[in-house]
Amino acid sequence: MSGGGRQKPRLGLYLRGGDYTYQNEIVMGAHDECREHGVNLYCFAGGLLAAADPRSLVYDLCGPGDLDGVILVPGTMASEDSPEVGALFERFASVPLCTIGSPRAGVASLGVDNSSGVRQLTLHLIERHQRRRIAFIGGQNNESKRRLDGYREALRAGGVFYDERLIVQGDFTPPSGARAVATLFDQGGGCDAIVAGNDWMALGALDALEARGLRVPEDVALVGFDDIEQARFVTPPLTTVRQPPRQLGVLAVRRVLAMLEGDTDRRPLLLPTATVIRQSCGCLAPRPNLELDLPTPDESLLSALGSHRGAWIEAVASSAPLLDQPTHRDDVDPDFPARLVDALLADLQRSTDHQFVMAVDGVVRQAALLGNIAAWHETISRLRCESVLSLVGSVRAWLRAETVFEQAHVLISGLAEHAQAKRRLEKETLMRNLEEMSVAVRTALDISSLRSALASHLPSLKISSLLVAAHAGSPGPDDYSELLLAYDDERQLKPEASDRPFRTGEIVPIDVQPPWRHSVMVQPLFFKEQPLGFCVIEIGSRDGSVFKTIPELISTALKAIQLAEAIIFEATRRQHAEQTRMAQELEIAARIQTGILPARLEVPGLEIATRMLPATEVGGDYFDVLPCEDGCWLGIGDVAGHGLHTGLVMLMIQSIVAATTLCQPNLRPGQAWTALNSVLYDNVRERLQREEHATLTLLRYHGDGRLQFAGAHEELVVYRAARKACEVIETPGLWAGIVKTPPPGGVIDSECRLERGDVLLLYTDGLTESRNRDLGLFGVERLCETLRDAGELPAAEILEHILTQLRAWTTRQTDDLTLVVLRYQGPP
Repeated sequence: MSGGGRQKPRLGLYLRGGDYTYQNEIVMGAHDECREHGVNLYCFAGGLLAAADPRSLVYDLCGPGDLDGVILVPGTMASEDSPEVGALFERFASVPLCTIGSPRAGVASLGVDNSSGVRQLTLHLIERHQRRRIAFIGGQNNESKRRLDGYREALRAGGVFYDERLIVQGDFTPPSGARAVATLFDQGGGCDAIVAGNDWMALGALDALEARGLRVPEDVALVGFDDIEQARFVTPPLTTVRQPPRQLGVLAVRRVLAMLEGDTDRRPLLLPTATVIRQSCGCLAPRPNLELDLPTPDESLLSALGSHRGAWIEAVASSAPLLDQPTHRDDVDPDFPARLVDALLADLQRSTDHQFVMAVDGVVRQAALLGNIAAWHETISRLRCESVLSLVGSVRAWLRAETVFEQAHVLISGLAEHAQAKRRLEKETLMRNLEEMSVAVRTALDISSLRSALASHLPSLKISSLLVAAHAGSPGPDDYSELLLAYDDERQLKPEASDRPFRTGEIVPIDVQPPWRHSVMVQPLFFKEQPLGFCVIEIGSRDGSVFKTIPELISTALKAIQLAEAIIFEATRRQHAEQTRMAQELEIAARIQTGILPARLEVPGLEIATRMLPATEVGGDYFDVLPCEDGCWLGIGDVAGHGLHTGLVMLMIQSIVAATTLCQPNLRPGQAWTALNSVLYDNVRERLQREEHATLTLLRYHGDGRLQFAGAHEELVVYRAARKACEVIETPGLWAGIVKTPPPGGVIDSECRLERGDVLLLYTDGLTESRNRDLGLFGVERLCETLRDAGELPAAEILEHILTQLRAWTTRQTDDLTLVVLRYQGPP
C-alpha cells in the first residue's frame, strides 16, 4: 500500500464542481460505496482545466504516491482529448485508474449508453407525435457527440431529413439552452421539437420558448437527458433519458478496489439508460389498458390464483424503481416483489382490502431515499395489468383488485407529496442555516472569530469536520501548506496557524485526521483570480450546494481577514513615523474606498452613472449597487471622520450589506438596516473600541419602479420627467452604529415610485456642502436647478453636467464627494 503507513486505502475522485446534479450523484455513489468498504475518499472538485481557472489548482495537490487509486471524470473538466486531461492520465498511470465517461485505451472505464436513449426518444417524437423539424442542442464533450449520433440515427430510421441548421451548440447550462432557442427561431427557421443534450439545457429552452409565447408541447415538443430532480417538477414535466450517475460512482469505486486486489480487467463497461415519458413530448401520463372483454365468472378461479404468483412477482421486479439503484440499503427487503404479491393474493383470497396497501406502504417508505416515489405508480400499474388478465373469470375478484390497486395509487401519491414537501422543508432549512452562517463568516475579522463562526454553524449543516489550509502560488504535492484552522465535532481542534505547516499532498495532516474512515470534498479557496488555499469538508450533507457555498464564504472571509490584518499591521508599524504613517494610511483607506466600488452597474430597467471623488483627507463615503432578482439593492452613506478607521468601517458596511442582501434579497430595507446596525455597533464600539458611525440609507429598487428605503442620509432628489420638476424626499431615521438597538419607530420603511424617464439622485454631503468664495453652500436647491436643466440627458451626461456646475461653484474640494445618477427606463 502506498502512502507511508496509511492503514486504509485512499481513493481520489477528480471532477469539476460538486454541486451539479450529475457530479453530485457520482460523488454520493462513490461516498456510499467507500463507506461500505471502509475506504477513504478524497473528491477534488475544481474548475475548467483549459481555462485560467484558479479552482483547478486543487487538481495539482496530490501525486500518485498520495493516492492508492484514482477515478477521473474528464468530461466535466475539459475536452477529453485536451492536453490537460492527458496530463492527468499520465500523472496517475502508475496507480489503479478508472475513468467515467471518457474511454481511453488501456484504462478501465465506465460510461452510459448515450446514443440509444436519445435515438428512442427522437423516434418517439417522429412516430408518435409526427414531428419533422427536430432540433438538437449539443454540449462540448464526447458524450454529447454520442447523443448527437443517436439523434442522427433516429432521423435516418424515421425517414426525416437531417438539417445542419437545426444543430445548435450549448454548454450544458440553462442559459445556453435559452440561447439555442433564440438561434433556432431567429436564424434557423424554427422547429417543432427539440432534443436537448441534457436537462439543464432543456429547462433553459423551456423558459425561452414560454417567453416567446410558444407552448410546450403543443407548438414545440421538448425532451432532455439525465432526469434531474427539477425535470419532474417543471410545467409540463420533462420527458427525458434517465442515466445512473450514482451507479457510475459506485461501480468506479468497485473497479478501483478490484484492481488493488490484483484484477487485470480494463474493459470498458457501458450502463443502460431508460427513457422517461412525461408531458413535455406531448404524451399524457401512461395508464394501463383495462378495456377487457370479461368472460362468464368462474368462482373456482380464486383457489387457482397461486399459479400466477411467479408471473406477478416478475411484473413487480421488472418495473420497480429500486432496480435503477446501484445497491439496496440494508433496511430494504430484497424479497419485496414476493412480499407485495403475497399481500395482494391474501386480499383477493380472504376478501380483505388492507394487506396489499400496508405492504406497499412498508416497501415504498423503506425505499424512499433510493429514488423517485412517484415511479412506484408504474410498478403498481404493471402488476394491475398482469393481475387483471388473471382475474377476468371473476368480476368480484376483479372489483376487489381494482379497489386495492386504487388505494395503493392514492397511498403512493400521498407519500410522494409528503416526500416532496419534506425535501422542500429540508432545502429551506438548509438555505436558512447557510444564510445564518454567511452573515457570521463574512463578518469575521480574524481567524479566531472565523473558527468560532464555523464551529457554531457546521453541525446544523451535518458537517462533522472541516479544514482550511493556505498556500502560495501553484502548489504541488511536495510543497508545504499552512493549516489555518481545523474543526471536528468531537475534538474541536484549534491549532495555531504559525505552528501548523504540513506537506500539501497529505491534504489532511495525519495528526488531525479522524480515526474513522472519511470521505471529504477538497474545494479551492480563491478571490477573483488569486488562489488562497483549499478547504477540506467532510461529506455529511447530500446537498451539493453546501460544498459550493461554504468554500465561497470562507474565501471571502479569508480575503477580508487578510485585508483587515494588513490594515492593522500597517497601523501598528507606522506608529513610529507619524507623517509617513498618516500618508500611507490615507492611501490604504483610499484603496479601500475605491477598491470595493461596484464593478457591475447593469440593472435591468435602470441607466446608471456613478462617480466617487475622494478628498485629500480620505473620509468614508460609501455607495453600492447590488443586482438581485427583480431589481437591485442600493446603498449610500458617509462614515463620520477621516482616515484608516473610517475606511475600515466603510469596508465593514459594504461587506455586511452585501452579505445580508445576497442571502435575503427580499428583506425590507428596514430589516437590512437593523441587521447592519447591530453588527456595526458590535464591531466598532465593542471590538475596536472606536466611536465611528455613519449616515446610511439602504434602498431596494424593484423592476416595476417601486423604491423602498430606510435609514438616515441626505434627501433623495427625483426628477419627474412628466412634470419636468424635481421632488425632494426626506430619509427619516437614525445614524448607523450610534445605538445597538434602535428605539421603537427609529427605523422606518418608506416608499416612492419611479415612473418611466424619472431620474433619481443619490449623493453625499461633499456635494451639497461644497462652498464658494463667499462660503455659500451649493445646497439642495441649486442641485435641483442643475438637475432640471439636464434632466432629459442620458445619465452619464447628467452626472458630468452636475460636476461641471459644482466645479464652477466651489474653489476646492474639502470632503469626499459621491454622486449616483439613475434613470428609470421602465420595466425590463
